[in-house]
Amino acid sequence: MKILASLLFLSAILCSFLINEFANASCQESERMALLIFKNNLKDPRNRLSNWTGTNCCEWDGISCDDSGYVTRIHLRGCDDKLGGNLNPSLLDLKYLSHLELSCNDFEGIRVPNFIGSMRNLDFLDLSEAGFGGEIPQELENLSSLRYLDLSGNHFNSSAPRWIQNLSNLVHLDLSDCGFYNQLPTGLQNVSHVRYLNLSSNHFNSSFPDWFSRFTPLEVLDVSDNLMLGEIPDNIGNLTSLTILDLSGNKLEGTLPESIRNLCKLREISLSRNLISGGLNNLLGCSSKILHYLHLATNNFSGSLPYNLGELSELRELDLVDNKLTGTLPNSMGQLKNLEYLVLSLNFLEGCVYESHFRNMSRLKIFRANGNALSYKPNRTWIPPFQLTGLSLRKWELGPEFPFWIKHLKHLNYLSLAHTGISDSVPSWFWNQTFELGYLNLSGNSILGHIPSLTNFGSGKKIAVDLKWNFITGPLPIISSNITMLDFSYNHISGSMQNFLCNNGTQENRLEILDLGYNQLSGEIPDCWMNWSRLRVIRLHSNFNLSGEIPRSARFLTVLESLHLRRNNLSGTLPSFVNELTGLKVLDLGRNHFTGRIPKWINILSKLVIFNLRYNEFSGEIPDEICFLDSLQVLDLASNSLSGRIPTCFDNFSVMAGKKTPSDHIYYTVEDTFGGLADSQFLVMKGRFAEYSNNLQLVLTVDLSDNDLSGTIPTQITKLVKLMALNLSGNSLTGLIPDAIGDMEWLESFDLSKNRLSGEIPQSISRLTFLSNLNLSYNNLIGKIPSSSQLEGLGNSSFHGNRLCGPPISENCDENSETTINEDDEEESKGSFLSSDKIGIFVSVLLGFIFGFWGVLGPILVSNSFRTTYFRVLSSAGNCIYYIWFKFLRIINVN
Repeated sequence: MKILASLLFLSAILCSFLINEFANASCQESERMALLIFKNNLKDPRNRLSNWTGTNCCEWDGISCDDSGYVTRIHLRGCDDKLGGNLNPSLLDLKYLSHLELSCNDFEGIRVPNFIGSMRNLDFLDLSEAGFGGEIPQELENLSSLRYLDLSGNHFNSSAPRWIQNLSNLVHLDLSDCGFYNQLPTGLQNVSHVRYLNLSSNHFNSSFPDWFSRFTPLEVLDVSDNLMLGEIPDNIGNLTSLTILDLSGNKLEGTLPESIRNLCKLREISLSRNLISGGLNNLLGCSSKILHYLHLATNNFSGSLPYNLGELSELRELDLVDNKLTGTLPNSMGQLKNLEYLVLSLNFLEGCVYESHFRNMSRLKIFRANGNALSYKPNRTWIPPFQLTGLSLRKWELGPEFPFWIKHLKHLNYLSLAHTGISDSVPSWFWNQTFELGYLNLSGNSILGHIPSLTNFGSGKKIAVDLKWNFITGPLPIISSNITMLDFSYNHISGSMQNFLCNNGTQENRLEILDLGYNQLSGEIPDCWMNWSRLRVIRLHSNFNLSGEIPRSARFLTVLESLHLRRNNLSGTLPSFVNELTGLKVLDLGRNHFTGRIPKWINILSKLVIFNLRYNEFSGEIPDEICFLDSLQVLDLASNSLSGRIPTCFDNFSVMAGKKTPSDHIYYTVEDTFGGLADSQFLVMKGRFAEYSNNLQLVLTVDLSDNDLSGTIPTQITKLVKLMALNLSGNSLTGLIPDAIGDMEWLESFDLSKNRLSGEIPQSISRLTFLSNLNLSYNNLIGKIPSSSQLEGLGNSSFHGNRLCGPPISENCDENSETTINEDDEEESKGSFLSSDKIGIFVSVLLGFIFGFWGVLGPILVSNSFRTTYFRVLSSAGNCIYYIWFKFLRIINVN
């Protein structure tokens, strides 16, 4: 017995030794050398492969071996520690390698190596997001054992490979974001055993082929963000194993096929951003009880929400934004007890919303239903069953009282009650509430009263506050240093900015966007900007009574991008420290009383997109240095006292000349909040004064009108081929209109009126097919107006004050034609008092005066009661005219 026990003990020790030796067995030497050669051809900037030393390669990072020490897996996913360089064919020596993962690296556009197609034991190949480019080698068709293939996130930019049909054992295929175009590869029909198929974020532009219905094992189908056309085929109902269907971001149209009700395993449906129409009833099929995500945003769905919407009992997210849904909210909506995300914005829903609609939504976190005609006025004691983090009810009818139930939402991060009919003051509890707000929008209401100190508002995180378009009065409040955007524009806030700017202590403020335009602020702009160094946008325009000069502490605004001081009472010269604000994109000082010359250092502000000095008192010449502002899209120097010649270097304006892409929509956002502000600009275009905002990036204009510029129009200005509006009117320009004016083919508005230009109108002007506003009046132009349907559609006033003929002012230019008379001749003919065509008018006026005068004066002299009534009516009429004229002048001043 003791001998048997001893034998068992020795056997256990031997087994333990053998197992330990086996576990620490070195890899095959030939494969170790192959891996070292592979390593030596890689770029490894962060020494990720530093432990690839020693004899046992099975212990190296990213390497796995089988029981015999043969390498079976290489998993070198990069991301934070990216590899690069070249892939060496030494990997072919790894004859049992079945798993190769090199995703999330950076191979800098090299092609996928051909030799990979010879690694026939591979059943797993992941080269996703690895920086490969070029065409995919056809040799990969030899990998007939592959079950998993992921080439996503590379830059192949070609048609999808046809050889994919040879990989018939695939169960996972990801070709997303590869730059593929043209039609879906027909070879896909042979990989009908696939369970996961992702073709998203390419440029496929075909309709859904019939053979898709053969993919009966398919569980995940993602063809989102392509250019797929046509209708969703009815045979999609054959894909009964589908759990995820994502067809969003295409051009699909038609209605939902009824067969979609047969997809009983669906948990996620995303059809957003298409052109699908019809009702939603087909979505409530056999998957109703398990559906988690339903995203149908930005389509043309119409009709009412299904009355049995509440059957989607497991639904987590419902997104129906931007459709054409009508009717009221169904009562069954209150049964969606698992709903966390509900977005119904931008539809045509109407009617009353009741507390019962939310009774079981205790998990709801996000609720956005702005842009509908819904009304919600619960009992003042109502306590919401949810704790939302985001709430947007823009354009609902919530007022006139400020909704009290908001008080119970302690975790709000996003709150928009814009345009909701509130005509109440904001209660003090709201400003003292310890919300977690990152964004607050109460704009477009009739909020009354003043805003108290906001030094304690919010929970210490960044917050954007939008209260524009209200009736807020009183002084500016002192604000919390955590407020990053503050929009108080279009209110009635008055008084000095001193307390607001200068009494915030020494703590640096986080404010990045400040809009106080269209208020009633007065006094000088305080010299306290040193603690506001994060400001990127300052809009103080249209306060009318802000005075003084630009304060010197503005030099501390080193990240400032947009400065609007238009329509105030500011004066002085343009201070030299402005050239330290080198990030400026917008500088608008229009309608003030600035004097002096445009400084030559203006070229330092090389990022300027908008430069507006309109209606000031600048004098002297336009410096040539202005031509270094090659990003300019709007140059407005109108209505000053500028003199001298127009610089001949305007063709350096690269954007206007089409040599540089225009700036994107000038929109400023605040990081970590939902806050943002679109820049805007008041411009005179086509003779009208209007504000441009959302389309500002499309406006390219030069306005030098109403100055005292002289000399000829430089031919270089015709190089601005992308310019939309050119106004040189009201100067003393001489010479000819440049012959190449027709090259400015984007011109919509062209004004050279009230100058001293001579010669004929160039024939090339007929090429300006977008021209809708032309004014050449009051010059010394002669000859025939060039023939074009565009010019003939303009009014006579475009050509007055010249010696021109032809349409539209006359039918022809015959020598005997009286229609070629210019303004001087016309005035001379008007001067003949007794000319035959005026005798009748003279007699009529004389008789009218006699009878009209004595018809009124006679009764006034004879009748006392008539005299009293007459002057009473006259006095009332005078008061009425005075009131109308006064209002008119106020409107003019406001604009």
